Amino acid sequence: MGTKILRLSQIYGRGNPLPVGKTKFFLDIVYRGGGDEFIPGTKVRRLRLANIGEHLPVAFEDEVYALAEALRAERDAK
Repeated sequence: MGTKILRLSQIYGRGNPLPVGKTKFFLDIVYRGGGDEFIPGTKVRRLRLANIGEHLPVAFEDEVYALAEALRAERDAK
């Protein structure tokens, strides 16, 4: 079986894997082509979104959880 596709409402916000607000999510977590590929202040790569419709960005579950684990590992290494 493959990985699940998550809508943005399943990725960020209270009770989700990335408990940040919309602004923080799009400014610091999401990768935009040509921009910095790392989350500010870390060595963790930003999350890449995929579009499955004109106005429907999604992310892959395994990548979301890998990002959260990478942030934890970086914190624990300090």
